[in-house]
Amino acid sequence: MLMPGMPGEECGAFCKEIAEEIARSMATAGFPITASVGFASFDAPPASSTAAVAQADAAMYCVKLAARRARAR
Repeated sequence: MLMPGMPGEECGAFCKEIAEEIARSMATAGFPITASVGFASFDAPPASSTAAVAQADAAMYCVKLAARRARAR
C-alpha cells in the first residue's frame, strides 16, 4: 500500500490499526490468527520499487518477531 505524504509515525499507527482489525475480524469468524504489517517511510524516493518493498518486508518481519517474543513472555 502506498501512502504518499503520510509521516512515518502516522503510517505506523495506521498499520497497527490494520493488524488489530484483521485480528478482531478473524477471531470473530472463528479463526484466531493475527497479521503482521510492516511499513517503510522515505524522505526521498528509494533507488527502486524492489528496494522499497525490501525495506517494508524487513519491517514486517521485525513486527512479527516482536509479536512472537511478546507472546513467549
